[in-house]
Amino acid sequence: DQYGARNLLCAQVAALPHLRVCSTHLTPGDATARVQLGRVLDQLEQWWATRRDTVLLTGDLNLTPNDPGLNAVYTASANTRNNPDNRGRYHELDDADPAHCPGYGERSVPNTTGGPCGAGGKIDFIFVRENRIVDDA
Repeated sequence: DQYGARNLLCAQVAALPHLRVCSTHLTPGDATARVQLGRVLDQLEQWWATRRDTVLLTGDLNLTPNDPGLNAVYTASANTRNNPDNRGRYHELDDADPAHCPGYGERSVPNTTGGPCGAGGKIDFIFVRENRIVDDA
């Protein structure tokens, strides 16, 4: 696109062959970022279906948590008034932080206003498949 090539960069962890750590930077602009996110999600789900790989997805997705494009990523258990209508299989590692806008997370952009809790927007994420998270509590 006008900003350069957009890719999903992944590395497998040698000691844990079914773990992939991936990063991406999606194009600014909701419609384009949503299409690119769909492609990323398709790849993650293919690795899950064929190899049962756990993927840690990080990156600047250029979408906010409550954007409809992320509903296919976020698990329904992350639904809050700040981020409703989720139906995916992934938790963002900041979505359950009670101190920072539950379901949305802590801001990751410089502005300190906006977002559903008024603390600022968020476009940077760390996702992992919900069924791969162990809760010791």
